[in-house]
Amino acid sequence: IRIFIMGINGRNIGVEVWPSDEIRQLKENIKGELGIEPNQQRLIFAGKQLEDNLTLASYKIGSHSTIQLVVRLGGG
Repeated sequence: IRIFIMGINGRNIGVEVWPSDEIRQLKENIKGELGIEPNQQRLIFAGKQLEDNLTLASYKIGSHSTIQLVVRLGGG
């Protein structure tokens, strides 16, 4: 299925995924597209932060769903 990631500056990217993919796999796809490390990514769908070990299907994420990407900045 094709889903969309609403990222930095409101830029949307499309990614191809399987409903059975875990969120951690989606984060790797995003790293490939945007170069953002998975541990810096927070993904939000329907008001919930997505957990790495759950699947897209478990969150009822389907074709053409949009997931919001929030980037954690390193603190120091």
